[in-house]
Amino acid sequence: MQGFPCDQNAARREAGAHGWMRPLEALERRLLLSAPQFTGEVLLECAGEPIDVTDGCSAPYVVDFNMDGRRDLLVGQFADGKIRFYPNVGTDDAPLYDSWSYVQANGADLAGSYG
Repeated sequence: MQGFPCDQNAARREAGAHGWMRPLEALERRLLLSAPQFTGEVLLECAGEPIDVTDGCSAPYVVDFNMDGRRDLLVGQFADGKIRFYPNVGTDDAPLYDSWSYVQANGADLAGSYG
């Protein structure tokens, strides 16, 4: 898995006279300054079917995971602590998901603690 790209020069600029700020801290700071405005719930679909992690809770996160310029959907699932990756084949304004796979490293599904 590749690391999350960040603009280290922007992080340095944001640190200013206070010294170095780690890139992820700078990213978090920018995200907090541009908090999303929620307008209501939306049923997300993949290949025309509602996304259902089937067992327990889910934790969705939207990010350009595959670095193709479109925001994809990551969904952490309670069962087995795995992470599903739904690549966005639409646009950021009208996302479209037609497939999913588990996030892997070295050919094995990533899984965290759960339960």
